[in-house]
Amino acid sequence: MGWMGWMDQLTSRERKIVPDSEFRIAYEEAIKYGGKVVLGDRPAEVTKKRAWRKMTLSEIIKGLPSPFLLAKWSKEVEKMDLDTENRNTQELSKRFPTWAEAFIHERDIFMAKGILNVAKNKKSSRVVAVVGRVHLEGIKKHLQHQERLSDLSVDDLLTIPPPKNTAKIITTIGVFMAGVAIIWKCL
Repeated sequence: MGWMGWMDQLTSRERKIVPDSEFRIAYEEAIKYGGKVVLGDRPAEVTKKRAWRKMTLSEIIKGLPSPFLLAKWSKEVEKMDLDTENRNTQELSKRFPTWAEAFIHERDIFMAKGILNVAKNKKSSRVVAVVGRVHLEGIKKHLQHQERLSDLSVDDLLTIPPPKNTAKIITTIGVFMAGVAIIWKCL
């Protein structure tokens, strides 16, 4: 399991939830009522690889304590109203723009295009989209400006950038592992 999977497990354990259980429940309800289910998010592995391969060394170094901060934040996120969560997401986006681009903004586009494609299907009279709260505003914005959305390619969002040069990768991994060891020892 990579460090992103470890972060997912950590935040889920802290919140005492099964990751993405709300989507499983929505799926079961749709099937129960005869709804057609279209899974419209980009594959998690593509998102993780795109983020990792695009991150700068300074973002990685700044992000060393992030798994622990995210675990604390994820405990509080369920109590947050949408405005507070949006402010926190904007703050996180400023600190880690590459992460935000891959995990939030690109997925907003991907899901908005998927929703639009389903809605344009002649057989679909209604579309119900179940998305994470953090994506709601971005998806709505893209759907309101469909002319810009049609210019964006889904294929580009599924392409994984080539790896960075080997020396940079080795340095990054070494710095990350050292940081995790130091933080772990301090806890």
